[in-house]
Amino acid sequence: MANSNYTDEQIDDYIMGLLDENQKSLFEKELKTDAALSLYLKERKELILGIEEYHAQKFKDKLKVIHSKNFETPPTQIAKKRNLRSWLAIAATVAFLIVAMMWMNNSSYSSSKLYAANFQPYEMSFSQRGNEDEKLLRLEDLYKTGKYEDALPLFEELNKQSSSSKMLLGAGISKLALNQAEKALVDFKLILDNGDLLFKDHARWYTALAYLQLDNQSQAKLFLELLAKDKGADHYMEAVDLLKKMD
Repeated sequence: MANSNYTDEQIDDYIMGLLDENQKSLFEKELKTDAALSLYLKERKELILGIEEYHAQKFKDKLKVIHSKNFETPPTQIAKKRNLRSWLAIAATVAFLIVAMMWMNNSSYSSSKLYAANFQPYEMSFSQRGNEDEKLLRLEDLYKTGKYEDALPLFEELNKQSSSSKMLLGAGISKLALNQAEKALVDFKLILDNGDLLFKDHARWYTALAYLQLDNQSQAKLFLELLAKDKGADHYMEAVDLLKKMD
């Protein structure tokens, strides 16, 4: 947001309850004196709510289509079967509930399928020419060969010494591979908070995948929408394709 100390990501974090108590207090303090920030916050809330309501409505519409195709009885048949009206109503209600439950279960299951179909570790090199650090060479080998359980302690150690977006991304991806989505989100958020343009899109993409691993499609869509708005973004096509599959 222009003329503000806060980025869109930080404002969204406030809306979604991801700020810690100190950050939340500072943000709310500035809201009281910054009318422009207050107005922009309202707009962002409406945007997020609109996205959630849109997808909720699409789900309802799909259920209505299923119901109308399978359970509505033509008027001529109703006239012929007046005595069966109560039984048909009960049967239709039960069948509709079964279909709805199956739909919701499939939607929940599809999160894991979508995650599995899209998760692929980002290829990175951690060692540098002229700096053949043995620890970095070992980390690179472990990461590239998929030995994330062994790589993760090295990532954590190096991030404590000198954190970088590349190391945070590698740590987050390793945690995702080990089904530690909530911990991975912390690393990706740090990258976004740093405003590192080289890794921002990667952080958004893997954040979306982390929310899919947690079966939270509404949150995943928020980050995918950000990527889909920018044709020059890394993971633009992946985000567009994934959003189509989630509709």
